Amino acid sequence: EATRQSAEQSVRMPGKRRSKLAPPAAKKQEVVGRKRKATKAAKPPDEDDVDGEIYDEGVGKEGEENDSDNEDSEEENLEMAEAEGQPTELQVEFVFTDPAEDDGPYIRALLHNGAVVKASNADAAGLATLLAEQAAVGTLIKADGELFGFISALSLQRHASHPSVARLIKLLHERVDRPEVAARVQALLSAKAPPVGLLLSERMINMPISLVPHAIESLSLDMDWATANEEDPVERRSFNLGKMLVLAQVQQASADEAAGSSDGPAAASSRAGPEGPGGKPGKKPKKAKGSGGQGKAAVLAGVAFARVEEEILAEEAEEVSLLRGALPGGAQLLLMILPPGALANAVPALKAVMCD
Repeated sequence: EATRQSAEQSVRMPGKRRSKLAPPAAKKQEVVGRKRKATKAAKPPDEDDVDGEIYDEGVGKEGEENDSDNEDSEEENLEMAEAEGQPTELQVEFVFTDPAEDDGPYIRALLHNGAVVKASNADAAGLATLLAEQAAVGTLIKADGELFGFISALSLQRHASHPSVARLIKLLHERVDRPEVAARVQALLSAKAPPVGLLLSERMINMPISLVPHAIESLSLDMDWATANEEDPVERRSFNLGKMLVLAQVQQASADEAAGSSDGPAAASSRAGPEGPGGKPGKKPKKAKGSGGQGKAAVLAGVAFARVEEEILAEEAEEVSLLRGALPGGAQLLLMILPPGALANAVPALKAVMCD
């Protein structure tokens, strides 16, 4: 199970380009049945470790190996268990960090296979560069130095001239299905409107979903921090978002799934898509309440979400609409317009459903 740290237990992470707090510092997850050698993840240094040095349980500060025999024995035992077909259990330490320029290629790899890039034909490398250079807002989830996932938000007006963002804006202008939502999107994306953010998040399929609520909470805190502390005034204003847009991958629900309805956000645990709890196939979400009225309820009643967190965020949406055009496999994108504070408001429900 993932250990939990509250926002109040934030620590300063090493190597930050800006001196901000990024909660939570780390998560631990016991992974069963992973077919790879056990490796020990670096522990984050203590808060007073000004040099930001990383310590390994088997390596001393100066790099001397002081426990190599134990590590070799653990790896041999793991390989023997796998060879015998026994389930293996590893403890992996996940660390939340700010983006850095060197992370660009790894962010690109995740974006390249994501639904948003496929639907918009946006340049994944260009988007990844923007996200990697935006250290004030965004969280990377790493283990053993490998990137398992990220979450961030880009101000669409701030980066409207960037070719990759321009493709995303074109997608929103041209393919929103519901006319009333399309008109609202046009108004939101006008040059004189308050900044509008687009949430971008991708992850590897084997990343523990119990980390997702903490990453969303971290993004919400990042934006609060940036609007108050970002040094560049233009950048600071761009994070003072009037609305947040989310593009979620969904499938049209079958007739059987559309026949009934579950009540309450907690039901999402049994309706989760491929990455949801228990790996169960997606089912029909509840008929939503809110400012979207029957239009929103009707749309949500007819789709199944690929990610459980996006289904829960849909409860906070003011408006939703499918985008015209299918993705590979028959999936579609669903646009959600979220009010300020929606991410923070959804965190308790996210943790209740996705965290053990």
